Amino acid sequence: MTPTTQTNLYGVSKCPTLIRIHMTGVECQFKAYDAIAQKAIDHNTDWARAECITLRGNYANSIVYLMDDIDSLRKIMVRIVQVQHQQINKYRKSIRDGRKTVMRGAPPSLESVTMETMIQMTLRVIQDMKDAIPSLIQPVVTQIHSKLCTLQQRMLLFKQYTETDRCTFGPDDCRCDCPPCRHCQCYECHEGNCCRDVVWSNPNL
Repeated sequence: MTPTTQTNLYGVSKCPTLIRIHMTGVECQFKAYDAIAQKAIDHNTDWARAECITLRGNYANSIVYLMDDIDSLRKIMVRIVQVQHQQINKYRKSIRDGRKTVMRGAPPSLESVTMETMIQMTLRVIQDMKDAIPSLIQPVVTQIHSKLCTLQQRMLLFKQYTETDRCTFGPDDCRCDCPPCRHCQCYECHEGNCCRDVVWSNPNL
C-alpha cells in the first residue's frame, strides 16, 4: 500500500464517494495483512502462538475500530448534505408553485411583482444554503482526516509486522519464485508442499 500524503487524504476527507473508494482499498489491503498474521498464528505453537495472537489483535483491532469510525462519520456527512438538499428542493418547489400562480404574458400587477420579489429572495436563500454546505460538514471532515492519517500509520505498522520474522521464513524454506516466496511468506513451501506444485496440480486455484 503506497502511503497517501496528508494533503491528498484531506481531499479524500471532503468527499463521501472518495472516502468510500479509499476505504475499499484499505480494507482489501488490511485483509491481506490479516491473512498473513492469521497464518502465523496457525503455524506457531505454545508461547510463540500466544504472542502472535496478542500482536495480531493489537494491530488489527485498532484498525477495525478506525475503519468503523470513519464509515460512521462518512454516513453523518452524507446525511448532513442530504438534509441541506432536501431543504433546497423545498424552496425550489415553492418557486415553481409561485410561478404557476402568475400567468405568463399577463400585464404587470402588484401580485406578480410581489411574487417575483419573493422568488428572487428564495433564490438567494438557496444559494446561501449551497454555500453553507462546506462549513456544515467541516467538523466531520476534520475528524475523518485525522482518523485517515491515524489509520494510514496503523496500516503501515501492521504491514511492517507481517514482514518480521514472526510472520516470515528464511529464503531456504521457499522453493519457487511465486510472490509469497519472494516475501518469505509461503506457508505451503515451508510445510513441504511447494505452492507451485499445488497450483499446477489444481487448475481451480
